[in-house]
Amino acid sequence: RQKLKPSEQFPSVADIQALDSLIFSYLGLRPEEVTAIQENVSLIRTAAQPAKNGETPDLWKEAGQQQWNEYSQHLGDALTRHMAENVRAVASVRAYSHDVAVVRITRQYKGANGLFPEVRHKNAIPLTELPGDILQRLEQDMGGNMYLQRCVVVVTEQYIYLIKPRQRRFWLTSAAYADAGRIMDRLLQAADTSRGSG
Repeated sequence: RQKLKPSEQFPSVADIQALDSLIFSYLGLRPEEVTAIQENVSLIRTAAQPAKNGETPDLWKEAGQQQWNEYSQHLGDALTRHMAENVRAVASVRAYSHDVAVVRITRQYKGANGLFPEVRHKNAIPLTELPGDILQRLEQDMGGNMYLQRCVVVVTEQYIYLIKPRQRRFWLTSAAYADAGRIMDRLLQAADTSRGSG
């Protein structure tokens, strides 16, 4: 029996993707919901299966600069949706240790030409090389089991910091959307507290 080429099989990968898009559109799913479904099927479900030859599943390995940059881009985009037209959020991994990485989020404004400055991701530095005052603040806010908390949000006057475990499963696109929601919740709670005290 002749074996069909992938392009000759039905349904093909393209057919399945087209059908998925129709279903997502019919259900009215948001981009972050679509991403969560796709990552669950293609990454999370496969990582839950026993690995071949006893190898560590990819999602349990350490994330690196590439995963950090992709996560940061999606996190910034998700937060920018909640901002004024001339402001956007820019996220980048600022520092790392063996166990955790620190994301820094800042605001960026459009220039006189109506455009945002170009974003250039710098390579992260070892956690111990952060300025002493920042490192002390992060250590104060980081408590408990990081793998259970998934993400610690630290708000300062100038920046927002996230402290996250380094495993790749915490740096998926769906995690970026979830973390953006946590940040917005934290900011709204702070605003409510400020109004109440005023």
